[in-house]
Amino acid sequence: MAAKKSKTSSQAEKTLKILYKQLSGKLTEKDEAIPPVIIKGQGSMWAYDPFSKIMVNIERGSIVYVLEKEYDSQGRTLIYCTNSDIICIEYEEIEEIGFN
Repeated sequence: MAAKKSKTSSQAEKTLKILYKQLSGKLTEKDEAIPPVIIKGQGSMWAYDPFSKIMVNIERGSIVYVLEKEYDSQGRTLIYCTNSDIICIEYEEIEEIGFN
């Protein structure tokens, strides 16, 4: 389990580094852009922050970015929110919108 966790964390960290470059406008040609997704629905929802180990309130309809699918033992997806929260939610809760 510990080996899988470190592998998972390194993948999420790698994706997060690319995302920071993308959001700051410093993405290079060799980097693959991370497509935005949206949290389905309206209103707010509670989601788990695996790093702080707390529940955070997130607005549905927010644009977010997938850091890693099937991140934890429950199969939830790790996502980065534009307000800098990193949370786990069910993959079914997000919808791919791609680049416009």
